[in-house]
Amino acid sequence: MMEQNPPPHTYMSAGMYNAKLRVTDNDGAFDVDTVSINATANLPPVAVLSASPTFVYLGDTGSASVDFDASSSYDPEGTSLIYRFDPEGDGSYVNNGTDPIYDHDYSETGMYMAKLKVEDSDNDTDYDSVLISVYRFSTTPVDSAGAVGQYTSLAVVKGNPAISYYANTDLNYVRASNASGSRWGTPVTVDSAGDVGACTSLAIVNGKPAISYYDSTHADLKFAIARLE
Repeated sequence: MMEQNPPPHTYMSAGMYNAKLRVTDNDGAFDVDTVSINATANLPPVAVLSASPTFVYLGDTGSASVDFDASSSYDPEGTSLIYRFDPEGDGSYVNNGTDPIYDHDYSETGMYMAKLKVEDSDNDTDYDSVLISVYRFSTTPVDSAGAVGQYTSLAVVKGNPAISYYANTDLNYVRASNASGSRWGTPVTVDSAGDVGACTSLAIVNGKPAISYYDSTHADLKFAIARLE
């Protein structure tokens, strides 16, 4: 018995093909028919990665979690995708299966180029990445002379952080000697006439540090500004 249905054929290259069929009967008579085949190549998937948050601030200990979302990734042909995540950008991908959501805990400071790799059913892949910046708060003693810092106000004065604060019933002011605030100058007393300096607020007025504060002794609201005269 002759085979009625030929086996399926796989086109190895994209293009237009005129597939032909020839049938022959027992008397040797035959006929031919053709059909146009438009063979298209597999379209690769598209990887789209987002993260929240992208700026992470750690305390003095512990870690913080970042949520990665690849749900906007897609395959133009509609097939399902496999998602692999490399949260630290070191080439170590975690196979997350068909789940586009992934979270990762960061415990070390640094700049991490987190990556996503998506793969379709034909093993075609695409990549996307997002930068994660991880910072840790560091503390620097500014003034430890007694009961200081109950009331404070922070501003940037000529590029460096500066603080007005309540210090042992006085109003004090101090400015860092660098922009990061890792080194500080010597505090100066702005007002010591009574119990002053509560509820302080520091701002820049005409390019100079200015402070509003409460004088508890006289129940007054006061204002101080740095002057040349």
